[in-house]
Order: sequence, then structure tokens, then C-alpha cells
Amino acid sequence: MDNSRPDGAAPPVAVRPGWFPLCLWLHRWTSLIATPFFLVLCLTGSVLIFHEEVEVLFGDRPAAGTGSATPGLSLDTLAQAAAARRPGHRPLLL
Repeated sequence: MDNSRPDGAAPPVAVRPGWFPLCLWLHRWTSLIATPFFLVLCLTGSVLIFHEEVEVLFGDRPAAGTGSATPGLSLDTLAQAAAARRPGHRPLLL
């Protein structure tokens, strides 16, 4: 007996009727139990990642670029200071 269909599609796979509802129920309840824990992880992790922005928001730290008016050191000055500090080494990246 030939199992091929005229449209060329594979024959449907037989699924035991009791497995699908059981897996659906298990998936639903495990995700509902895990969701609050993931929500807490997302919120607390966001605070840890963006702690500098939070400190600026609450006024604990000045925003970037609002410090003193003196410009920073040039890269050449920094590279020369680093080379003077470690004579046997040279900077690879700046």
C-alpha cells in the first residue's frame, strides 16, 4: 500500500491524544511560575547595568560633560606618560 499523498506532502504524524494537553498544561504552569522570577531578575539587573545613569537621575553624580571646564589630556601626552612609566613596554592601543 502506498502512503504518499497526491499533493506530495508527508503523511501526518500520529500524536498520542493524551500527550499534547499534558505538555500544554505543564508548559503553561511552569512558565507562569517562572515569570515573576525572571521579571525580578530583569528589573534588578537593569538597575545594576544602568547604575551610572540612575545615579545621574537622582543627583548623586553630575552628568557627563558637566564637570570642570579644563580639557582632558591629549592621547600623545598619555602615551608619553605611559612609555615613561614603563620603559620596556610600548602602548598597543589608544
